[in-house]
Amino acid sequence: MADFDSSALNASATARLRDTAKWLVGGVTATAVGILAGSSLTRLGSLDFVETPGRLSLVIAGAALGFGGLAWILDRALAVVTVESFSFETFVRSGDPQHEEVRDAVAKRLGRLPGGVADLDALLAKVEAARKSESDPESNAFLEDYRTYRAVFLPEVAFANVKAKFDRLIGAIRFGTPVAILGLGLYAWAANPPEPKPAAAGPGPLVVIGPQEVTATQTVRACPPARLRHCPTPTPEPSPLIDK
Repeated sequence: MADFDSSALNASATARLRDTAKWLVGGVTATAVGILAGSSLTRLGSLDFVETPGRLSLVIAGAALGFGGLAWILDRALAVVTVESFSFETFVRSGDPQHEEVRDAVAKRLGRLPGGVADLDALLAKVEAARKSESDPESNAFLEDYRTYRAVFLPEVAFANVKAKFDRLIGAIRFGTPVAILGLGLYAWAANPPEPKPAAAGPGPLVVIGPQEVTATQTVRACPPARLRHCPTPTPEPSPLIDK
């Protein structure tokens, strides 16, 4: 009963991790789509390596960074949501470094191995030897102990395997999301060069006008009457040479 409860709890926890991974990836993807949707790419076709080599290089670099970051996150997410089917033997002998790390951690947490062996590889070797002599009571007892251990080990290792993948997904989101946003932002900026400034207006064209016939009309205007100023007549003084 205890093994059944442990298996059910591990299965529920694994399903929750997969659901969380879907929500996280959905949020990152929505952010990237929002950046692209908010930028106009109508002038992207005007870029080339002849007139605008710098901007076109930034467009390519930004797209590589942005979509590379998203691809990294999606790859980690797919590893989480993918359901792996494996047996005890295939998981222990898979040769995958991640599987080896997970199996050793679970074996250490569960404690003593059946038959008093040193590690899981030795356990499998002893199981194969015991299956060849199932008529031996000691071998049957060992195989029964092994089946009990396997029933506990597999749910534990399945959850630990998904948890390890989920931890790598979190690392990819922490580093891949800023890279993706930066790259897509650079791509959107470089793909929209500013409008060319209009040329400064120069002097207008010189218009040469040929000789034309002009008719002059004389206008007679009445002059206002002149105003005379009154000046007093000066009184002459007697000459000093006149003899009185």
